[in-house]
Amino acid sequence: MGTTIHFSEKHMQRLMNGFDAASLTDGLYNHDIDLEFSGVKTVHAKSILTTPLQKYDATKNIDTGSRYGTTVEVSDDEQVFEMGDKISLSLTIDKSYNVDQFNMKKAGEVMKAYKEEQIVPYLDKYRMDKWAKDGGMHYALTDAPTNDNIAQIVIKARNAQRNRRVTGKTALVIPYQYLDVLSLSTQWVKLEKLGGQVLTKGTMGQFYGMDVVPFIDELMPANALFMMINPKAPIAPKKINSFKGHVDPPRINGDLLEFLMYHDAFVMGKKADGILVGAMTEHVVADPKIAVASGKATITCDTSGATIKYTTNGADPRYSTEAKTYTAAVTLTAGDQVRACAVAEGKFTSGVVKYDHAG
Repeated sequence: MGTTIHFSEKHMQRLMNGFDAASLTDGLYNHDIDLEFSGVKTVHAKSILTTPLQKYDATKNIDTGSRYGTTVEVSDDEQVFEMGDKISLSLTIDKSYNVDQFNMKKAGEVMKAYKEEQIVPYLDKYRMDKWAKDGGMHYALTDAPTNDNIAQIVIKARNAQRNRRVTGKTALVIPYQYLDVLSLSTQWVKLEKLGGQVLTKGTMGQFYGMDVVPFIDELMPANALFMMINPKAPIAPKKINSFKGHVDPPRINGDLLEFLMYHDAFVMGKKADGILVGAMTEHVVADPKIAVASGKATITCDTSGATIKYTTNGADPRYSTEAKTYTAAVTLTAGDQVRACAVAEGKFTSGVVKYDHAG
């Protein structure tokens, strides 16, 4: 009868560190929330929903209302992160010379090969796809990047991101096809001139203040021409749920290695503008339009087949658990803060449009 070996935490931690060392995306995201997923698959993140400032009115008194304005109850918005992707392996490996012991050396070689050739590329591709899809800024381009205009396009996109208060270290993730062009620009700073700086993993140089991280073409998200990633925006929790070996299991000629990992990739809603994706206009859903008449908000979108998501409490409909699917005009009450976006299969989500109802 076979014997099951559950690998120790030390072995699992060594394997986890190995993923990070080999991953192209490891230096691009915020690790601060990783511990929140320790022992669990789901984390509920709450943030304060703020309301517009009011004008102080010294003419008010106890009979006519507060000088500080209308009192508003502070409320929270909730974003739920649940690791939903599971990857697994079930592999037979050669027996060791001692049939009573699991062939640890061979198992290590097998996992190293699968890590480098299968698991890490899969994780990198999965993360980039999710971050691109859920990023806060999908920057629509009318002209495709060329050797002549790529530098100007990147500069304008970064300025648009800075205009959303995205400051600090930001990585420009770009396919190798544009690396030569950017490196010849006057905005390019060579690595040897960046001594002493903490650089994003994989940085080849700096362009317009951003660490340039070239990315393998096939790992870039479909229709994403480049991405700008501030590490405060993305997260990518992972957890090895099961890692064990079986010595001489029934009906198998050899040892059996089994591996199961939970993982996923998310964007922090409050920091979402920290991820910008450059894409052609036809791949980005048009921003919806809000028209208000007789206390009702009608929301439309020019992109055929798009679904509109909205909230009335000021929360971002792309990430909030309070988001609703638009089906008919929304009746408004005084103080409602309408936020709407539009989504469509195979396209990047629109921006968020806003309307605050005074009543």
